[in-house]
Amino acid sequence: MKHRFATGLFILLTLLFGWRFAQDRQFWESLQQIPPWQVHTLPLFIAVVALVPLNWILEGLKWRLFLPREIRQGLWPTMQIVLAGLTFAILSPGRLGDYIGRGLMAKPELREETVLATFLGNFCQFFVLLGAGIPAIWFLFPLLNESGWGKTQFPLWQVYAWFGICFGFLTGYRAIFQLLGQLAAKASITKTWANKLETVSRTGRLQLARGILLAGMRYLVFSLQYFLIMQLWGDGPGLREACLGICSLYLFQTILPLPPFYSLLARGEASVFIWGLWSIPPLTALVGSYLLFFLNLFLPAILGLLILVPSRRKSKLLRPNS
Repeated sequence: MKHRFATGLFILLTLLFGWRFAQDRQFWESLQQIPPWQVHTLPLFIAVVALVPLNWILEGLKWRLFLPREIRQGLWPTMQIVLAGLTFAILSPGRLGDYIGRGLMAKPELREETVLATFLGNFCQFFVLLGAGIPAIWFLFPLLNESGWGKTQFPLWQVYAWFGICFGFLTGYRAIFQLLGQLAAKASITKTWANKLETVSRTGRLQLARGILLAGMRYLVFSLQYFLIMQLWGDGPGLREACLGICSLYLFQTILPLPPFYSLLARGEASVFIWGLWSIPPLTALVGSYLLFFLNLFLPAILGLLILVPSRRKSKLLRPNS
C-alpha cells in the first residue's frame, strides 16, 4: 500500500467521522451542557494527558520484547513504528491494521518478524483484557438483571470461548507454531515463514510472562486515565464502581467487531448504559468515552500518519542492526 493511498484513506475516513458527529445534534447539545471546570479539574486533565505517552511507551516495549534481539531498535524508533501501526489500526476491526502499519515500517525481509511480534504483543493485551473483564461482568450481573438486561443478552459464551482459546494457546503455543511452520513449508508459502514460525516457537515462557506483565501495566494506565476523566466534573463513580464499569466496558469493546472509528458511537451508548447503573449522568459517560478516544487513539494516530509518510519516502525504521 503506497503512502499516498494510506494518507488519503485516513483523511477521508477522518472527514466522514467528523461529519457524522457534526450531524449528531444530541451530541453537540450535550457538549453545551458541560458544567464549568472546577479548581481540581486542570491537574486531573494534565495527569490524563501525561499518561498518554506512557501508555504507548509500554505498548512499544511490549512489542519490542518479542522481536529478535538483532533487529531491536531504540525506544524512539520503536515508538515511531507503533504509532504508524496505530494509524492503520484505528481504521480496521480488531486492530488488524497494526500488522499493516508496522509492516510498512520494516524492511521486506523483516516483515515476518514484525507480524509475529505484533501478534504476540496483541495476544498478551487480549489475555489481560479478558482476565480483568470476566470477573467484572460477573460482579455486574446482579445490577444488569435488575435493569432488565441479563445474562442472556450478553454474549458471555463468546468471552468464555476466547478465554479458553487463550489458555490453550499459552499451554501449547510452542507446538502450535511448530505445526504452523511445518504446514507453511509443505504448502510452499515460503521457507522464510517456516523458519520464522519455528523461531517463534522457541519463545520462552518467561518472555511471554513479561509481555503479559507489560500488557497489565498498560491496562492499569489507560484504566487510570478513564477513572480520572470521569472525575473531571465531580460526578464520577467511586473506586469500586469504576473498576467494575471500566473493566466491563473494555471487555465489551474487545469483543465488538468494529473499527474504533465506527464503534465509537456504539461505545458511547454502552458507556451511558453501564455508568447509568450507578446513576452517573449520561453527559459524564459520553464525554469520558469520547475524550479518552481522542487522547489515546485519534491524536496518536495523526502523529503516526505524520511519521508514516516521510518514513515511506526515505527509509525503513525497522532494519537489521549494523
